[in-house]
Amino acid sequence: MTQSAYRLGFIAACVLSSVAFRAVPVKAAAFSFSESHLTLNNLNGLPEVKDSTLVTDAIAKTSQGSVNNKFDGTLNFVADEQTRLDGLFEARSQGEGTGYFGKSEITSNAFAQFLATPQQPFSFDFQIASFLRNTADAVLERATAKSNVSLSLLAPDQTILQFFTLDASVNTSPFDQSNNETLQVTTNGQILGSTRQLLPGINEEIGNLSFLGRFDQTVSQPTLLTLRINTRNQSCIQAPSAVDACVQVPETSPLWAFSLVTALGLLFLPRQLGSATR
Repeated sequence: MTQSAYRLGFIAACVLSSVAFRAVPVKAAAFSFSESHLTLNNLNGLPEVKDSTLVTDAIAKTSQGSVNNKFDGTLNFVADEQTRLDGLFEARSQGEGTGYFGKSEITSNAFAQFLATPQQPFSFDFQIASFLRNTADAVLERATAKSNVSLSLLAPDQTILQFFTLDASVNTSPFDQSNNETLQVTTNGQILGSTRQLLPGINEEIGNLSFLGRFDQTVSQPTLLTLRINTRNQSCIQAPSAVDACVQVPETSPLWAFSLVTALGLLFLPRQLGSATR
């Protein structure tokens, strides 16, 4: 092989290595969806003070490919002839290509203060449902869906009297092929009924959860109790994949492949030149 022919072959190998690295995956796509519904009913009193907020946020970054996010939510704290709180929260992220990051998030915070007396203890019923779904088509992709709900009943000194927390996540990647679903539920209230379904898979995973419960709190003297509600729903997708798709990893670059081929070529070049001059 002549020196000029070797150089042409070396350049071609570098170009092909760079192109091949950028081409994987070609048509893969990831999808993440998180939805939760919260209802409080049968509160046996009108609040002295109440407030609620709903916050949405999203981020989308691409080097190659496309990504889009969606978030939506409603939060209604009604206190007229009766008191009730209704919330519906939805976050969705979709991506396609060799390099993208997308995250959608929606959070809600609400509180109300109720006067409880020995003659009229404080009580209410709650219903919580969460649906999580991920799809990841390629080994370099990951999708993560998370749902968090927290109810707390506080004394005037902020001591927690009653609580319920739900923390669920589905983390999907065909690369590790492990069950990454988590569900943690803690409460000292009454659980009247529940359904828990986590369906693992390689490319698609689903979580479907619901809980019915009740808080009852008696007092020995008139007491102003505070009810706090916090929710958060997240959907995240990413390629290249990370342990958690909601934490962005540095963008992958093809320069390392080019550098590797260059280094190997420089080691091999003196041998080729020596054989060509003999």
